[in-house]
Amino acid sequence: GSVYGDAFVIEVTSGALTPNLVGIRLAQNEGLVGVVVGNAAPSWTPDYQSEPAFRHITGADSAARSENMRGLLGVPLRVGDRVIGALFACKRQEREFADSEIALLSSLAAHAAIAIENVRTIERLETVNTQLSKRTADLEQTLRWDRTLTEVVLRGGGVQRLVGEVASLSARPAYFVADANAIPTPLQNSVSTVEDVFTRCRDGAETAVGDGLLGHRVAAAQQFLGVLISVGDEDAETGLLLDRAAPAIALSLAEERAAAESARRAQDAFLVDLLSHPAT
Repeated sequence: GSVYGDAFVIEVTSGALTPNLVGIRLAQNEGLVGVVVGNAAPSWTPDYQSEPAFRHITGADSAARSENMRGLLGVPLRVGDRVIGALFACKRQEREFADSEIALLSSLAAHAAIAIENVRTIERLETVNTQLSKRTADLEQTLRWDRTLTEVVLRGGGVQRLVGEVASLSARPAYFVADANAIPTPLQNSVSTVEDVFTRCRDGAETAVGDGLLGHRVAAAQQFLGVLISVGDEDAETGLLLDRAAPAIALSLAEERAAAESARRAQDAFLVDLLSHPAT
């Protein structure tokens, strides 16, 4: 059996009459397990079912009776200073256990502990490697998205072109809503949902999920500019894409507004000059 936090779980049996033992969960102050794990030392009882030295519990005792468990010897599975489990040898009649038997089971437990820890280490490494591979793939995809979106901005493609790229990259319809009173025609069947998503983002939420809609706040210098909306159920990959696209849209909007302001000022200057120096 193995130790998991404050519990002990029987995981593997050999020679059992029934499957009742596997999966039994014990607290570390229950049964012979509590003595072995708590003291990190071998312990045994000539008759488990009538042993008064430790706490009995209904589930474990019921399984012990079904196995006719009587004499029971347990030794800890140790890795360094840690007890990772325990190995038990059971007899179906009352009996004493000799020092040689305790030494033999302890030797087996030492080998088993190393094998178990090696397997757990390999499993942990495989999990870390899988997570690392996933993060690397996510980073590579994010970099590809960033390059694509940046190229659109550099070419002066504008907001609509960026939204089109988001739709293409996600294979889902996408829209930019700058005004809750000017919802794009394709979203008219979801007006209330769009308004709810828009309001939540306008009020400060970075993202908002509605019925079949995923929205991301678009802002620059703390100024709310609108909401980038993707049509479809909430999806982590699409959410990441919207997160990368929102700053590009904000930049494009800022450039469009700067160009419009520059054109307005040039026109105003022209009018002032015209009024100041009328043609003769």
